Amino acid sequence: MLTDAQKAKWHQDGYLRLEGFFDEATRDKISDFADNVSRWEVSTDKWMMWFEKTGDDRKIISKVENFLEYHDALRQTLLSDGRIFNAVQKLLDEDTRMLKELLIFKYPDSGGYRPHQDIYHIPHKLPERMVHAIAAVAIDDSAPDNGGLFFTPGR
Repeated sequence: MLTDAQKAKWHQDGYLRLEGFFDEATRDKISDFADNVSRWEVSTDKWMMWFEKTGDDRKIISKVENFLEYHDALRQTLLSDGRIFNAVQKLLDEDTRMLKELLIFKYPDSGGYRPHQDIYHIPHKLPERMVHAIAAVAIDDSAPDNGGLFFTPGR
């Protein structure tokens, strides 16, 4: 699935962009499922939701976590064939496990996020090391002018 050149780029730059990882029909399904999750009611014991205010003081959803257990179709679409899991294991050269899932919504007039380092930040007593890999699935077009992600090579 991944070429030696892609793996080398991962080790050199610290990230790898895989266009077409999901075909257009699958991306459309993922987008529809994410839209569905964005309309869920707030839960106190299942999924976790975060909100932010727009410039005109409207409350809009910004993130949902722990949703895969409650959305079978989305879980199947993302994980059933093991491609994400296998790609991450190949890049890291070791056994892996999924730590968490997170949907991030970036609507017009939302607060956005200041530049930051994405890493698991809850302190634990760790063995010799803990390596983190983030698999981000973009379902909308993104570019610097509409709030797309920026990756710093080698960092």
